Amino acid sequence: MRHALIIINPVAGKGKGLVLKDKLLSMFNEKGITYDLVISEYVGEIEEISKKIDEDIYNELIVVGGDGSIVEALGGIIGKNIKLGIVPIGTGNDFIRSYDGKIDVKKAIDNILRGETNKSDIGLINGHYFINVSGFGMDSYILENLNKIKKIIKGSLAYTVSTFYTLISYKSKKISFEIDGVNYKREIMLAAICNGIYFGGGMMISPNTKVDDGLFELVIVNKMKKLKFIGVFLKVFKGTHIELKEVEVFSGKEFKIISEERIPLNVDGNIIGNTPVTANITEYQIEVFS
Repeated sequence: MRHALIIINPVAGKGKGLVLKDKLLSMFNEKGITYDLVISEYVGEIEEISKKIDEDIYNELIVVGGDGSIVEALGGIIGKNIKLGIVPIGTGNDFIRSYDGKIDVKKAIDNILRGETNKSDIGLINGHYFINVSGFGMDSYILENLNKIKKIIKGSLAYTVSTFYTLISYKSKKISFEIDGVNYKREIMLAAICNGIYFGGGMMISPNTKVDDGLFELVIVNKMKKLKFIGVFLKVFKGTHIELKEVEVFSGKEFKIISEERIPLNVDGNIIGNTPVTANITEYQIEVFS
């Protein structure tokens, strides 16, 4: 028997979850799926709730929110026999795109109601679980600056301003890294450890990644002139950047990265600490309705 805990982030998507609530619950009732509903009230509460989930009571966790909500929920259900449902109403919704490349709320709900799942690997980076992409380089500086700019400028304009501000001031970073015991050195514009395909609200950073193959891809964009990098940045939306000689893709299970200077770390859309980085595929997989 299916019994779900549904958590709605009322802030995600400017309140779309609350708009969807009655229709979603009605569809669950029609399918005979029993549930309990919680509406989160503050940042971090989803994580607190998920850690208390009893797998003897619930076998599904349905998150109505964005990638940030998924990250909060993730730590509480890893290692438990609980399936994850995602109703993507956030800003980026990048992880769920890895399954079919699209963001379709109706289809996501239909997938949950149908009950079929696919597996996803889970990563651990500097002690934090992640399911999609962890990046360091220009993208993480954009995010770090965005958190400051949003206090002055709201909406999508804030991201645009942060991108151009970061590009003007950004300088390439020297890193040393080890993948499954093999050592490398590079001077990079950005790097991303990828379980999923997309980041940054639909940018196809690692188009050949598979979420369930037991491997991560490390995508590196090496040093280049800023004008050329702008062009590369635009190519990322279609995933054609990996055809360029300045872009390298490595596969592996264990990663260690050190840098000559501090680089902020973007973990599934949240700045969590800085380099150095230690990351690996965990023994866990999670079942995702998709």
